[in-house]
Amino acid sequence: MAINCLWPFLKNCSRKVNLREFSGQTAAIDASCWIHRALYVTITERGNRERFGNTFQRYLQTAKNAGVRPFVVFDGLPLPAKAAEDERRKREREDRRNKVEEENLTSEEANRLRGQAVSVTFDDIYTCINASARLLQLFFSIDLICLSEGVKYIVSPYESDAQIAFLLGNDCADFAITEDSDLLVYGCKKVMVKTSMSGVGECFVLSHVLESLKLSMNEFRKVCIAAGCDYLKNGRGIGIQRAFKMVAAGKLMELLGKGGAPEDYWESFLKAEAVFQPQTVFNLGTCSTVPLEKWETNPPVEIQYLCGEYPLDTNTHIKK
Repeated sequence: MAINCLWPFLKNCSRKVNLREFSGQTAAIDASCWIHRALYVTITERGNRERFGNTFQRYLQTAKNAGVRPFVVFDGLPLPAKAAEDERRKREREDRRNKVEEENLTSEEANRLRGQAVSVTFDDIYTCINASARLLQLFFSIDLICLSEGVKYIVSPYESDAQIAFLLGNDCADFAITEDSDLLVYGCKKVMVKTSMSGVGECFVLSHVLESLKLSMNEFRKVCIAAGCDYLKNGRGIGIQRAFKMVAAGKLMELLGKGGAPEDYWESFLKAEAVFQPQTVFNLGTCSTVPLEKWETNPPVEIQYLCGEYPLDTNTHIKK
């Protein structure tokens, strides 16, 4: 997931860091980013996904070697608000797989396309959880290991991004490791991206971003939604720079209307805005699902549906 062109727009707000700077802290790790990267590398090099768990384990080792405590966060159920984007990505993956079969490609070219077409399966997640357990055995040399007392992990009710924001907002983690720019829109206070095997990456601090742009959190969220996100496409001719100028001038709605936005665009905008706030997440303290941010009033059924079922009845979603 990403906000269109947000990282380049915020290039002056980041600083180069090493994971060692966060020694002793807990990192909420967006598992899907490392899984996709591990799958791409493995399939591109080998043509299959057999050893991708080793690559995922190496990323975990990088964090552990730096003295960082990993808290791995997996995606859960498909979020209704993201259905259109999920379908678009599915079609792209299918097109790449078809291209492998239909065109006369070298093995290297075919493997690269297979890597780009890969999707994460339940077996992949299971492999990564086992990799976490093996890593604990490597570091602590004990026979019986409880993941909840070592490398913690959680499968989110829906999007891992919202779950990570909840963990940071409730002092269950100190910073996030991801490749997705929308973690800032969810309100994550500190986000590390482009993290290499050597532990080097870039760090964005939300308070510094807001101060640099002279925006409130609510205004920043509007800029990012208007620029285009997974829940709403940007309007014609609206990029991150123009969205920023509209919001800074306090004329977003007016200028979008003059720019030829569809009649239902603002309604869709407000729905996307809602998804970034009270999306359903898991509260570790109460062992129950809660909204990321509390609803001020009872939401319409349609809006609640987009944000995920709440309270979530897990029994209805467990495969027998």
